[in-house]
Amino acid sequence: MSATAQISPQWVAQVLRDRGISPPAILTIQRFLNSLSAPDRADVMAALRKIEYGVDEPAATRALVDRMGQDLQAMAVAGRPEEGRSATPPASPPASPKPRPKKNTTDADPWYRAHGVHIYASSAAMKVELDVLKSEPGEPIRYTVQVEIAAAKAANAYDWEHKISFQFTRRELPLLAATLMGYTSKPLNLSNHGPDRDKSLDIEGHNLDRLFIRMRQAGRRIAMPVFAEDVHAWLTIAMQALKHNTPELDGTVLLAMLKRTAAIHDAPTEGKGEGRA
Repeated sequence: MSATAQISPQWVAQVLRDRGISPPAILTIQRFLNSLSAPDRADVMAALRKIEYGVDEPAATRALVDRMGQDLQAMAVAGRPEEGRSATPPASPPASPKPRPKKNTTDADPWYRAHGVHIYASSAAMKVELDVLKSEPGEPIRYTVQVEIAAAKAANAYDWEHKISFQFTRRELPLLAATLMGYTSKPLNLSNHGPDRDKSLDIEGHNLDRLFIRMRQAGRRIAMPVFAEDVHAWLTIAMQALKHNTPELDGTVLLAMLKRTAAIHDAPTEGKGEGRA
């Protein structure tokens, strides 16, 4: 199956919400997707990608959302079945889907891709999503957070083609969560990322009404503010990653561990990394 044949209704709803649009119900979106022919599905996927990257035309986006509801209303009035489905109800309920096996690599439409948000500012836009770390066969899956940032190129348009991507390592993920929780007083400075070790990310904003994000790669620098409502969305994804990695820990223990992590992060740097006699 092609990627366009596997459009997730949850992803569609998330893309619309991230753009500030109230989406139809998940079932409505699913029925709409089922009604599409292959060429129409490809066109819808292209339109959704434009919305995701912030380069869509508002009128076209509104028309797509309206179409999701109108097409289904027309079906109900006409009594015609959805494309690819029988008009006769099945004799017995469909079998429950089998649990999806865990994988060590991502596929075209992994479930965790629905857990993502876009954050917009006048200078740049950022996409934050749940991701998985690379692992060897047989190793457990470890979740993390990936951030992509793109500079603004016009009003409400962003240069996603030249975005900078940054994935937090297993050791960096707790520092990210502690910083977003406000437990740290020092900025979070991470570097030496990417194949050429030329990527870095800085998060500052202690005691301010916003965070400031700076990402660099090979001399390029993109910066933007992140305000309270978007910090909450980003923090939600970070905490989900931590909870997926350690489901045996309850929330109270996890927060206590983040506070301890922050305390060590804020301690004087003298002697860090050195053993004692």
